[in-house]
Amino acid sequence: MRFAAIILILLMPFALLAQKLPIGKHAKKNQMEADDTMASAFINGTLYDAIILNGDTIPVVSLPAAKATAKRVFKSKKARKKYYRLAYHVKKVLPYAKLAGKRMKEVEAEVATMDKR
Repeated sequence: MRFAAIILILLMPFALLAQKLPIGKHAKKNQMEADDTMASAFINGTLYDAIILNGDTIPVVSLPAAKATAKRVFKSKKARKKYYRLAYHVKKVLPYAKLAGKRMKEVEAEVATMDKR
């Protein structure tokens, strides 16, 4: 989440200064013209893809999808406590469960290649 916020803060000046492109009826004008090319832009020590439109370099950055959820409502204090306790335990155990799953797949692959006697 912090990474996405930092990227947004770094790219905000570019977004504010970027030229407006026509959309809708004028969608054909949105397509890259013959003199427009793909390039790379080096911003704050990071290399990004960029599009050059009429001499202006516009960086192209893909951001991960953001989740928007409603605030969780609980029926009682006990239900709230039970939920957060479960979430706490899941967060503690999840990395170990992922490692165990990975190890299980390795063992299954190894057993599948063994000679049957």
